[in-house]
Amino acid sequence: MNVRINSDFTIFANTFHNDRLQANRYKITVAFCTKSQDPDEYTVAIDRAVYFIQGMCDNAIFVDEYGIESYPELDNMGNDVIVLPEEASDQIIGLMLFCKLNAIMEDKIQVTDVAIKSHVGGEYEYLHNEMEMIGPFEEKGWWHESIPSIRDPEQLSDEKREVYLDTLPDWSVLGLDWDQFNLSKETEDTTDKKPKQKASTDKNGDVVFVDFGNKPEKSDT
Repeated sequence: MNVRINSDFTIFANTFHNDRLQANRYKITVAFCTKSQDPDEYTVAIDRAVYFIQGMCDNAIFVDEYGIESYPELDNMGNDVIVLPEEASDQIIGLMLFCKLNAIMEDKIQVTDVAIKSHVGGEYEYLHNEMEMIGPFEEKGWWHESIPSIRDPEQLSDEKREVYLDTLPDWSVLGLDWDQFNLSKETEDTTDKKPKQKASTDKNGDVVFVDFGNKPEKSDT
């Protein structure tokens, strides 16, 4: 059975446009619909979405490709720099989230709707769903990658590309990969195959447990 849930997020982030850095508050609502029948998988999928929104977008700088090319010093400010294909309006950020969240959850859960509004945007709410044209996000880019990426490394110089790739978080390190459950199940299966204690009764009718997994060594005498 599929489960549909909504989750609300509030983040504080920055946009860079017209040579200015603008702080902003965003309110985001994401509608999820489970597709996997494994509860472990959709728990991890939701945690991936939470990590991307709260761990990567919160306190980030949203900038378009022209902006980061013109002001590479944005990379030295200590914030994650999320590079978008167009000016970082509320609508573009919402479309990015719709695409990226679906990508990182790898079809375990589907994002059906994203609603976003901001203080700078006058609290007008932009609504995005699966029936909508995604405009510039039709193009190939990091927003379709299942890894927690926030820009295309091809746009970076060799030195900056190496730094970016080295600092890119990994789902396994974050404890948010799918294989962890397979490893846990394999360990459980191995444990289940250990010799069990066999029950018997003595002459008085009392139960006696014999562990055949720990056989005594034979004596030479």
